[in-house]
Amino acid sequence: MIRTLNLHLLLVSTDHADFFRQIAKLKGVGLGVLCDQINKNNHDWIDRVFDDEGWRIEDLKHDFVGLLKADEHFLPRI
Repeated sequence: MIRTLNLHLLLVSTDHADFFRQIAKLKGVGLGVLCDQINKNNHDWIDRVFDDEGWRIEDLKHDFVGLLKADEHFLPRI
């Protein structure tokens, strides 16, 4: 729960919050639901997001979209 909330707060605090909200809208759910989905399936990725400050917003956007697709060949940047 805390990880989901932290991810949600991180996404909406960026200058690209509308990007993340638009993805949620296209999927017909709230952004919190998508954050929860990512949290359930990608604990290690969330740890890296909060432990490493060296990523760029483009990396975050790339990974967020890729992780939601659940493609077994997807390689996250973070």
